[in-house]
Amino acid sequence: MPETKRLYYFTPTKYGLKAVKHLRLKTAELDKANDPYELLPFRRDDFSTEMSLDFQSLYAKEIKFVCFSETDREPSLWGHYADKCRGICLGFDIISKPVKDLCSKVEYTKHKMDKKKFGFSDSKKEDDDNFIEFLLHKSHHWKHEKEWRMWLPENLLDLDATTGLYFFPFARPTS
Repeated sequence: MPETKRLYYFTPTKYGLKAVKHLRLKTAELDKANDPYELLPFRRDDFSTEMSLDFQSLYAKEIKFVCFSETDREPSLWGHYADKCRGICLGFDIISKPVKDLCSKVEYTKHKMDKKKFGFSDSKKEDDDNFIEFLLHKSHHWKHEKEWRMWLPENLLDLDATTGLYFFPFARPTS
């Protein structure tokens, strides 16, 4: 039997009910992250603010992800993501082996990081491979979220033509 990890998705009730009805989760986008420092994990002397914001503009439309938590018992998650504690929390058993490369645990740090650790260069092509690793680091102030992120290429997503939003189908309807 494959190894699984239970992860939780917090959402307002109306969106949670739609997610269950349509068997899909709305993806997040980099330029709409709730942490204004999401793309500024590097030391200022090592990586300019402007370059971080350039990364955001370069990758914002390319990278979609779904955020999960290891816990369903953190009050701030209910408050921030589940409509001020009026929403719902969906639990998913993520099979570890097949999605290992798509779903990763976020690492929290108290210190700005050295960009050399990630191998960033002046070339977007060379940076593509390092960017996901870059996005898996957040300030220690967010550690209570116990976040995991599932990275999703557009070919796995459904585009809602009306809203322009992307959704990850977590199950395909039968018949």
